[in-house]
Amino acid sequence: MLSQLHPLPKMALCLIWIGASVLVFDLRFQVMTLTLAFGLLWGVERVALWKLLALMVPFALFGFGFLTTSVLFNKESGFALQMAQEQAMTSPDFSPGLVLFARALACGMVSALFALTTDPGQLVRALM
Repeated sequence: MLSQLHPLPKMALCLIWIGASVLVFDLRFQVMTLTLAFGLLWGVERVALWKLLALMVPFALFGFGFLTTSVLFNKESGFALQMAQEQAMTSPDFSPGLVLFARALACGMVSALFALTTDPGQLVRALM
């Protein structure tokens, strides 16, 4: 179903979605983004579960760096704390490292959604 859509609006929508995921520093939004993209790929496009999990390994490893820094060493980065406090206007509800971990997974899943549902030849022809 998603592979039938024109690639340029789909690319624009995915870029806006990733931009929103980067700008919104909220764990609930990141989990919702991850769940929705995962559901579209697994439920609608019928991508194999093992393939989705394998695609998420690099993004999980990247996000795991933020998570280990904040949870295991109890040390948050100054930028993450500042972003969390500016978004929430108070102390953050969740660990900023956990939010950054979920953000890495969410952005990876949205990019996988675009890559797995777009024919490269159609994208090149649409860009020309």
